[in-house]
Amino acid sequence: MADAIYLDLGEEKFECRRVAITWQMMKFAVTQRNARVQIPTHLPEEHPKRKAAEEKRNAAGMELLAIMHDTILILIKPDERDRFEEFMSTAELKPNELESAIGSVISQLGGADDTEGKPQQESSDSVDSQNTTSQTSRVISFAPDTAKASFADVT
Repeated sequence: MADAIYLDLGEEKFECRRVAITWQMMKFAVTQRNARVQIPTHLPEEHPKRKAAEEKRNAAGMELLAIMHDTILILIKPDERDRFEEFMSTAELKPNELESAIGSVISQLGGADDTEGKPQQESSDSVDSQNTTSQTSRVISFAPDTAKASFADVT
């Protein structure tokens, strides 16, 4: 049995489930892409195009926060959720502490399956044609101002 995963916030730790959050990460990526709106700063603040761009970016920012909230509640074990929400209502976290803790949990989940991220051997009748395939992994960060996803070659 695999070791437990915890959302570690200083003195407090909240046990997490080993669950797939692929859908939440996909939603996060799409919303993060939508948040990358160029604000036409050359236009006056009251200009309709500038206001529309700001509203679109602000709405995407709120959606990112909602997805992060939902992801946390999916990850944290049900019997830990009330304690987590109570803790968060009075917590005095450092900037980006929560985002970093979530990122750590997600990273640990990436290794939850013993076969995930390992090269796959394709079977072949020929001795010379055994191929090893590699997998490219997309890393998405919950940290602010990280609208760019980075790619890592997993071998």
